[in-house]
Amino acid sequence: DAQESRGLGDVYKRQGIYITKPQHYTSSKKYPVVLFAHGYLGSWELYQGLFSSLKNCFVVSIATHNLSGIFSHEDINRIFKFYLPMLKKEGYSIDESRLHLIGLSNGGSASNIALRSFDNKFKTITYISTSCDVVKKTHSEVLLIGGGQDNSSNNLPTSTKRLQRCGTKAVLLFDEKEKHYMFCLLYTSPSPRDS
Repeated sequence: DAQESRGLGDVYKRQGIYITKPQHYTSSKKYPVVLFAHGYLGSWELYQGLFSSLKNCFVVSIATHNLSGIFSHEDINRIFKFYLPMLKKEGYSIDESRLHLIGLSNGGSASNIALRSFDNKFKTITYISTSCDVVKKTHSEVLLIGGGQDNSSNNLPTSTKRLQRCGTKAVLLFDEKEKHYMFCLLYTSPSPRDS
């Protein structure tokens, strides 16, 4: 059972979606879904290859219409109005109580919108090489990953403390020497296979 990655049909391609199925998928089990919000441009093949270590969940890479990575409220709402219903329509068995959102770089705009307006729908919200501009108490766990040499993520230590003071479970992985990166998420992101 090789892990299957594919885009689904012309309609789905126009919506900017790329899906990786769980490695040993069976319709008798419900699987968590990791939604990945890309940064500026990006490579679908690279992203899906990086996420291949997540073997017991769906990984759904979503795009903005112009590949800017600047997500809107409408883009995040599309997760619930289009992407998840599309997975169900395709016959996939998903567990909507275990949704995980990862925003990379400009895709952190998706994380900010999700934390601000959709936090009751996500088990975890992750920021990678981006800033977090939302401070609130939420039931979602928040993971913030960045580097001190990255202007995009240099506010993450302060944001983590502010979220924690509000009562949010927030975890920071921050290396003062690092620049703009994403590869550490593969061994640090909350694991949907255990959720």
